[in-house]
Amino acid sequence: NKPANINLLGERRSGKSSLLNQVYQAIAAESNLVSIYATAQDWKLGDQNQSQFFSALHQAIAEALRATSPPVHNYEGLREFIRQYADKRYRFVLLIDEFDKMTGNSHFDTAFFSQLRVLGYQPDYQFGYVLTSHSSVSDICQQGKIDESKFHNIFGHCPTLGLLTQTDAKLLIQEPMQRSLGRSFKKDVEEIVDYAGHHPAFIQIVAAAYWDARYSKSELNYYDIEQALRGQYRDLWEH
Repeated sequence: NKPANINLLGERRSGKSSLLNQVYQAIAAESNLVSIYATAQDWKLGDQNQSQFFSALHQAIAEALRATSPPVHNYEGLREFIRQYADKRYRFVLLIDEFDKMTGNSHFDTAFFSQLRVLGYQPDYQFGYVLTSHSSVSDICQQGKIDESKFHNIFGHCPTLGLLTQTDAKLLIQEPMQRSLGRSFKKDVEEIVDYAGHHPAFIQIVAAAYWDARYSKSELNYYDIEQALRGQYRDLWEH
């Protein structure tokens, strides 16, 4: 079947990039499926224009296919190249991290996203997207004044990353500490969860401080832990 278009949502540091990397590794093993991983930071600079985008995407796909192909510098050239390989039963998935930041580039206008929509919508191209973002693609397109492109309406289910369950939060702490230090730290696990809740990034910040103290057999610096968390909580609140 044609690859789906997925928008993975979540707050900052909720694990979107980590999950996207896992998805990339998994689908890279699929036969006749070409996966290209990018971050919106790659296309955020003002000197990046549409021609460079289509040229770079074509080059990445051609290298993955080990295909000899003349360079393309526009949408029409990329579209025809993809269609030829779709006819040979190849499928394509473009994964873009932090898609929110991509619409801040004035070079990527309504016409550009309309073209991306055609690739992701028409079955002739066997092309799909997996995007991570803080807001939904629909909201991003509206805020970026590109909603007329209809790019957002090719996305169906939008899974949202939230907090870990209590069991998973504790396992995230306990398993690495037990493997690396050779014993269980049940009391530490409870204290870390008290500090960090079930937030994966906050857990790793606090657990790292506990691990360092236990490994070096030194006292915990609670002030440093609280200051590290304070900055994270402030960033979460302000954004």
